[in-house]
Amino acid sequence: MSVSVALQDLILSLLKADNAVAAIVADRVIDGPTSKTSFPYISLGASDIELIDAECMRGRDETVQIDCWTRDDGKLWRCKRLVDAVQGALHEKEGPLSSGALISLNVVLMRSFIDRDNITAHGVVQVTAELEE
Repeated sequence: MSVSVALQDLILSLLKADNAVAAIVADRVIDGPTSKTSFPYISLGASDIELIDAECMRGRDETVQIDCWTRDDGKLWRCKRLVDAVQGALHEKEGPLSSGALISLNVVLMRSFIDRDNITAHGVVQVTAELEE
């Protein structure tokens, strides 16, 4: 299994296990939404990888985007609550990976804005993980 997939699985499990996240989205923490996904929900977005190989280990810094979606007539309050809950569920957390090892997990950016439809609020949380392969 890929260490990136293992990190994704850990992120999803940490989010699903968090009470503050569940209070807002219930069980709607998903890899990718469909046309039938109801609001509010969390989905995984893009990821970027920087290799950080050293003499004695292969590693990487991987940044994963977590997208938070709410719909409250163009208001940001629930989206901001969800972004804060995601930060609390992931920042400086630990957990086992099915492949590789997690060295650190940190939230490095949080953003909330209204999409062009003027109804949907979109939150972006970027998490960077230092991983040993």
